[in-house]
Amino acid sequence: MKIMVLLESTRARLTPLLATLALLTLAQAVTAAQFGDYEYQLEDGLAIITGYTGPGGDVVIPAAVDDHPVAGIGHSAFYGNPGLTTVTIPDSVTVIQGGAFRGCASLKSMMVPAGVIEIGSGPFALCKNLAAIEVDPQNPAYVSLEGVLFNQERTTLIQCPGGRAGDYTIPSGVIDVGWHAFAGCTRLTRVTIPDGVTYIGYRAFAECAGLARVEIPISVTNIGASAFVECPALAGAYFHGAPPYVNSYCEGCGPFYGSPAVIIFYRDAGAEWGPFSWERPTAPWTEPPLYSEWLPASGLPGTYPNAAAESDDPDLDRMSNYSEMLAGTDPTDPTSLLVLEPEARPADLADEDQRPLEADERALYFQSVPGKSYAIQWADQLTGPWHVDAVVGATTTQKRVVVPRSAKAFYRVILAQ
Repeated sequence: MKIMVLLESTRARLTPLLATLALLTLAQAVTAAQFGDYEYQLEDGLAIITGYTGPGGDVVIPAAVDDHPVAGIGHSAFYGNPGLTTVTIPDSVTVIQGGAFRGCASLKSMMVPAGVIEIGSGPFALCKNLAAIEVDPQNPAYVSLEGVLFNQERTTLIQCPGGRAGDYTIPSGVIDVGWHAFAGCTRLTRVTIPDGVTYIGYRAFAECAGLARVEIPISVTNIGASAFVECPALAGAYFHGAPPYVNSYCEGCGPFYGSPAVIIFYRDAGAEWGPFSWERPTAPWTEPPLYSEWLPASGLPGTYPNAAAESDDPDLDRMSNYSEMLAGTDPTDPTSLLVLEPEARPADLADEDQRPLEADERALYFQSVPGKSYAIQWADQLTGPWHVDAVVGATTTQKRVVVPRSAKAFYRVILAQ
């Protein structure tokens, strides 16, 4: 039997181009046919399901078509079927190719049978209602941990089901996060990647609409193209080490392409981090102090002893005490806050912020705190989406940001934390 399979192998590191060539080779080697709702191809007398034309619902894939044993589910065979809710895969199947059930939005459950010994990348990616991926306990090659699909050695995370919500911690011992591993997990808000992971695959976190924060451990040395593409809520990517190698082989293939709000924070100041990495602004990663440590020197105990809780706002400037701690402003002074100002205060501006403006430039001034970093965001309308234009550090109590006189209608300043 010579079924060509797209495997998630970090050792091979296949590019999409090579993967396409592999699929073309497969297509040329087999004969196409139809059996009921199934399209299939033959190789050495064994059938590979390559397409499904039925209405969906609860589907039971036959163990044989036209007296040929079904040995594989082909690449994108069930791709995008809107009505597919459950699938029973026969024990005769040994191969599930990459993207076999990708984008089946109504798919709720999946059981990988004992005979499957090869699974391609992202077989169940973008299945937003898939609650869990189970594996037959007798399967020698794969295992399910809390509904997430891994290889038997638990070193490669192959697929997280799209219906998983909230926070998720990748188990220790995982080395590779596979291609499309979390793609379409729209309800995930945070993923903890443990130290020891070295590779984050192509489109691994693509279209994770709810993902707000991600930390990249120092062990990660390689990130695939478009790894965090189209993650609109992603505000911070926090790197513990030096910039990893990114396989951005085309324009628009950067790891954070289409994620306009993300700022890259770095902890290793000695590494090669410039003001921009992968077309996204960068800023130093500093941890906020504990509130209990900040409070004694804040002035609150003496001035407002009955309004010193984190959520209180004794100076009525619409910033809670906790927000004032993060911003570095004075919680007892209503004029000390992060706010845009209509004009310059030359005595409070750094020399670099006082150069004359060009004809096509305009200036934004805001009250700042020395040592803090700020993100300048713009949007076409007040409701967003907001895009990060730059991250700037302040050395004085007023900061100027120069922006073009363009069609960008709205700007705002937020603390880069």
